[in-house]
Amino acid sequence: MATLAALAAVAWMGLIFALSSRGTIPEPFGLGAELVAIGGHLTAYAVLAILLWWAIAPLEFSASRRVALALSGAVIYGLSDEWHQSFDPGSTPGRARARCVGVRPRDRCYRRLPRAWCRTHRVAVALNLREGLGEMEQRIAAWADQYLGAGSDEIVPVAAGLGDTDLWRVRRAGGAGDLLVRRFAAGADAMARRELLAMRAARTGGVPVPEVLAFDVLDERPVLVTAWCDGVPAIEALESSPGDAYRIGTLLGEALGRIHLVAAPDGLAPADAWIARGGLALAPLRARLESVPNAGRLLHLDFHPHNVLITADKVEGVIDWANTLPGPPHMDLARSAAVLRSAIAGMEMPKERLDLMRRFGDGVAEGHARVAGPDPHPALSAAWGMAMTVNDLAGHLGKPGSWVTPALLDTLRHERDTLIAAALTEAR
Repeated sequence: MATLAALAAVAWMGLIFALSSRGTIPEPFGLGAELVAIGGHLTAYAVLAILLWWAIAPLEFSASRRVALALSGAVIYGLSDEWHQSFDPGSTPGRARARCVGVRPRDRCYRRLPRAWCRTHRVAVALNLREGLGEMEQRIAAWADQYLGAGSDEIVPVAAGLGDTDLWRVRRAGGAGDLLVRRFAAGADAMARRELLAMRAARTGGVPVPEVLAFDVLDERPVLVTAWCDGVPAIEALESSPGDAYRIGTLLGEALGRIHLVAAPDGLAPADAWIARGGLALAPLRARLESVPNAGRLLHLDFHPHNVLITADKVEGVIDWANTLPGPPHMDLARSAAVLRSAIAGMEMPKERLDLMRRFGDGVAEGHARVAGPDPHPALSAAWGMAMTVNDLAGHLGKPGSWVTPALLDTLRHERDTLIAAALTEAR
């Protein structure tokens, strides 16, 4: 019987070896892959320990020593199995946590591959909250360790705009690049996936966009992780060097034009979704909007100085793609102009600041025209851009930190209606 047990133990170790090399995890009875992996691996090594305990019965050790030897044998085999996985394609020696993560590209997101010891290690990491961090930063740190092998030394909240996302910078030592963790609002899965698709397409098309490293869900909220992007927000460059407003504007305009050279990826959104963003006020222009050519281009739709990172003479990264849709290029340019106009109307600015913003806006238009050509329907674009901006800002009314007021919305609605009337006149 002991010989049979020894053969069974060897066969069981071979089965563990084979299964641990697979790239997917079955999910019976609707159980999640994480639960199946942890439970399955604990069960597999418990069975191995029992078989080893049975196999060494003829050696006449005491019961306690047999148990210790059987458990030690199971643990040693588990460690050797982890070592063998370091030779998997895409793994790097000495990067146990990176292999725990198992992050590899897939069509829609990044999947986690089975790793016996690593699955148990993940749970331990998640419970090891870090001292000196707030509760959410602790959870972000644990999440980054689990799924990215980030080895984070510091988690720093980053100020966000008017949207409903939260941002953290994950600082890493030893020359590893920092990360940006972006957590979306609950229920924003479609928005997060659009941003993921758009950033990948833009980066493939040569647009300076931070590299997307992972996409997952934390506390039922989508989380997107990108490489940290160098540079400063263009708004800071404008404030520190106001004499360069036009030049900075042309840099941004050219970058926006390069975005519009990229075809919108499949699955981003319905082809006419951009029209609906303008709301019911655009009903008189609907037929004209539907006939605008080149409606399959990639649009950013929140392109302004806070969302573009630059150095002295180069755009380093275009960020915050939450509004992205397919649509005609010059509608995106008009949307940027409307955002700039709303900021001017909504904030008290000295004359020097107003002149700076106008010179910047002129530069954006010039830079975009260099790449994408002149706007063939400027009145129609301006009407749509302001209509979308009114709808967008209305959703921020009353939010903490928002500068949107009822008076501002009334002003912008009046401008929208004036622009719609001008577009209707242009069509006659």
